[in-house]
Amino acid sequence: MNAFLPNRKLTPFERSIIPEAFTELLLQRIKVTLLPSRKYMPASTRKTSSNAAPEKIESAKIIAATINGLAIRTPFTSTCLVKVLAAHKMFAKRNIAHAIHCGVHVNPQKKISAHAWLSVAGKILIGGGQLSQYKEISRVEL
Repeated sequence: MNAFLPNRKLTPFERSIIPEAFTELLLQRIKVTLLPSRKYMPASTRKTSSNAAPEKIESAKIIAATINGLAIRTPFTSTCLVKVLAAHKMFAKRNIAHAIHCGVHVNPQKKISAHAWLSVAGKILIGGGQLSQYKEISRVEL
């Protein structure tokens, strides 16, 4: 599922997660805006298994594609952190092992930028892009 609305009939699972994904994006946007990070960032509870079940990986890909598709269609800004936290909540609900990564980049003008991304079984599903320029400073495996 590369596009948010593919040129095929959506499965019941795909249809059912759209409202949940929108709600999680909204809730996480509110949390990131109003609360300090110690209130919404998850704590590590277990090690991520690189041998995740194929059906869980497929579900994770569908959830990630839905979140990425909805994020550009919301009336509020869904930053990388908001998308990662929304995916985290949905993955945790389905018991999908994943890792949340946070990194920073200092450009030549000494301006610092931060980025968050989420991976499942070593594959980045949310917040990819030019990660080579970011130095990972935190990883939470769940």
